[in-house]
Amino acid sequence: HETIDTAWIIIKEVLAPMVIGKDWTAPSEVGQWFKQIRGHQMARATVENACWDLTARANNIALGMIDSEYVLFLNDDAKVSSDYCTLLIDELKRSSTAASAVGKLIYREKSGDYIDSAGIEIIKHKLLPIDRGYSELDQGQYDEKQTVFGCTAAAAVFKTEALTPLMPEVFDEDFFAYYEDVDLAWRLNNLGWCNKYVPQAVGFHKRRGPDNKPVKLAARAFANRYLLWVKNESIVNLLSYFPFAFVWEMMRVAKKMLTSPAVLQQVIPTIVKLIPVMVKKRREEQKLARIG
Repeated sequence: HETIDTAWIIIKEVLAPMVIGKDWTAPSEVGQWFKQIRGHQMARATVENACWDLTARANNIALGMIDSEYVLFLNDDAKVSSDYCTLLIDELKRSSTAASAVGKLIYREKSGDYIDSAGIEIIKHKLLPIDRGYSELDQGQYDEKQTVFGCTAAAAVFKTEALTPLMPEVFDEDFFAYYEDVDLAWRLNNLGWCNKYVPQAVGFHKRRGPDNKPVKLAARAFANRYLLWVKNESIVNLLSYFPFAFVWEMMRVAKKMLTSPAVLQQVIPTIVKLIPVMVKKRREEQKLARIG
């Protein structure tokens, strides 16, 4: 049985020494190190959450130091073709209102190439951000350029000009692990920017979602969807599809109660704690949009 006291001992004597002073490129790598330790989910999740938070802060610090016209966001588990950046930058140059561009991200299996992301879209009546085409066999169905809601930060090029007004917190550190790129896309849309999908630019990425993660991380992924809407959606738009969204969410919550009740128990405190923070940030973003 894990308690706060036992978790603290495990963190101090076992987990912290495994991380401090070691080189790691992504928080998920730390999670892999911890797999050799049986049990102690609370202690493991606490350290892994801290690593996600540190990464989010480090990304924002690095963005504040950039003096180039464009910036590439690239996950440690993603690779891109040699002409990837050139194709995306050319597309951004052609559109004065484009903030970001992403290529066709795929992953390879024995049976063929599968889509990881063809840009982000929002299914509003389900309160659900998704990567277009995810897990579909690539048969050319996403081979046309188009404007998309957003670009996954796994491998996207952004105009620094679009990010500068959002500094010092380009990536919202309160999201820290999931949907921070969806939040960024939504904020850019609200400021009048658009985002481009360029399938001629090809990247390789196989995602690591919240499945099989510690309860705390899974709960944050679930809670962050609601926080996205609180922070970014207009009340008028929300009212237009709220009845449908409410039904979907009741079904989703009911399923979670049956399959992962421990996750749901942590979702509510997270939402209650962060809603006032999101409302404050929402007002700041609205002021920025009016100034723009």
